[in-house]
Amino acid sequence: MRHVNLNSTSKYLSHLIFQGESFKILRNYGLENVYVGDYGFKRIHTNCLYFLVNPTIDIDSERYQKFEDKIISFNSFYDWYDVFDKVEKRMYVYNIHPNYKEDFNLFINRNFDQLSESYWSSLGARVKLETSDMDFVVENEIYRFSDSLEIKKGDN
Repeated sequence: MRHVNLNSTSKYLSHLIFQGESFKILRNYGLENVYVGDYGFKRIHTNCLYFLVNPTIDIDSERYQKFEDKIISFNSFYDWYDVFDKVEKRMYVYNIHPNYKEDFNLFINRNFDQLSESYWSSLGARVKLETSDMDFVVENEIYRFSDSLEIKKGDN
């Protein structure tokens, strides 16, 4: 099973959508990372989390379809689209619950010490940390961000 190192959004925000064992199940189906944006996508979704899945099984299989039916049945589900990054991947977009929009914005602006008690209690036992352990490096938290800023030959 291939696993990519998790970014901060995956570690500290994904629980706003998927709690408990759900995150492990997502990883088993190929979740690579969670992002606060997708710089290369044609539409901009605000106050959303983007879950990038590189499926570990055939995307057209009945098993994957059952998995997908389950994760897109969430009230917070907003959109999905295919991403071609050497292999076919799928991005699932979820709205942040209104109760956590302020925490979401505090997080992406690195104001970790101002996160609400509700945010901290929603983490539960999943992550034990101090705010000094948290980080937000934009290149790691927005999908395709750094690639879109590269200067390609002939562009200058």
